[in-house]
Amino acid sequence: SGNANDSRNQNQLDNNTTDDYNFNFSYSEPISDSLSLSFRTIYETKRQRNSSETFNFNGTDAYDVFNGLLSNTMDSKTNSLSSTVGLNIRRKKFRTGFSLGVDLLNYDNQSNYLSTVTTLKNDYVYPKARGYVSYNLTKSKSLYSFFSYEASLPSAQQLLPFQNLANPLNTIIGNPNLKPIENYSMYFNFNNYDYATRSGLYAYFGGDFKTNQVVSSTVYDQDFKAVTTYENVDKGANFYTGLNVNKSFKKEKRTIKYGFGLSLNYDFNQGLTNAQLYESTGLSLNPRVNFSYMIDDLVTISPSYRYSYRQNNFKNYIIDKSNNYTHSFKIETTSYWPKKFVLGNDFGYNYNSNIADGFQKDFYLWNVSLGYNFMGDNLLAKVKVYDLLNQNVNATRTISPTAISDVENTVLQQYVMFSLTYKLEKFGGKKESENDLYFGD
Repeated sequence: SGNANDSRNQNQLDNNTTDDYNFNFSYSEPISDSLSLSFRTIYETKRQRNSSETFNFNGTDAYDVFNGLLSNTMDSKTNSLSSTVGLNIRRKKFRTGFSLGVDLLNYDNQSNYLSTVTTLKNDYVYPKARGYVSYNLTKSKSLYSFFSYEASLPSAQQLLPFQNLANPLNTIIGNPNLKPIENYSMYFNFNNYDYATRSGLYAYFGGDFKTNQVVSSTVYDQDFKAVTTYENVDKGANFYTGLNVNKSFKKEKRTIKYGFGLSLNYDFNQGLTNAQLYESTGLSLNPRVNFSYMIDDLVTISPSYRYSYRQNNFKNYIIDKSNNYTHSFKIETTSYWPKKFVLGNDFGYNYNSNIADGFQKDFYLWNVSLGYNFMGDNLLAKVKVYDLLNQNVNATRTISPTAISDVENTVLQQYVMFSLTYKLEKFGGKKESENDLYFGD
């Protein structure tokens, strides 16, 4: 603080290891043909070591000057012992199961920084509950629901109270007073799908509600350098719902398929910036439609469209709201004419609405392939040109409770791939899978 310049020329070596062991014991005692009691015990132990060693440049030829301020070691051991008793009912159309028990949670964390060893130990006892209900209305229609409650421990990085100075713009300090996070989950679905006609509907609803959620708390000084720690906030929530509809019709050699999907997500989060509590609510909408027309051994045409909209509203924050949408259109065609030849086209258009200047908002992507069947159609030789127009980009906008990030990643553009596919059929009277050999640049 007070110094806006922090010039570094150094080499940082990070080493992270994790050992995770899980032991599960369960026993079921039948009471009747459809009723049983279950007993279950789960023990999990996890050990983690995160070490960071930083060496400054010696001014001539090597990085061999140890920097203790930017080096540290963290050791974490967490144990959980869960014991539950459950009741299970299994009938022809109806199944349900409920279990109640306790979670014994324990952590033993240790940090070594500037030759100072800090040790944190704690034990917690929390209830644990979960259950489900499943009901088959008909051969193709079913209902299912699930709920659970359990607690989880904060990480060692969030708990250990030493200064992590690795980032010159943001010093991170753990908070030893953090409480475990409590999570309530629920899920419900309705399924009506006919596998014979590949047609049906699937609808779902679910969500998670958290108390004592752990969030980062950042305070800035006059040079806009940040000091970040972690705090528990009252609540956080995420709810989602959606449905998918698919239909398929076949008459002689012609098949028509179409589908529609819609998902809606809502989330509520609390956070801290400059020690002030803010709230963020997010809403996202994602519809899609797809269609396919096929003539056996001749042609397949499959157009599809996806749209995604995201809006965040803020309370007691530097902005009031932000929104973004993307849409993507694609048409895929496969031709099996003339005989023995397979010609594929995959053409798409993508658009990203609210992205910063300097990023490409839209692009076309066109992939083309040509294959030839020979040796009794058991061998398929194919050449594929990916990104024929050389326009593929990966620019995305992410809206979170604490940041709006525009990122463009390097992606593979315009290349050619050769493949040779050999079909293994009628092995023991059954059709086997295909083996592919790829040769590409």
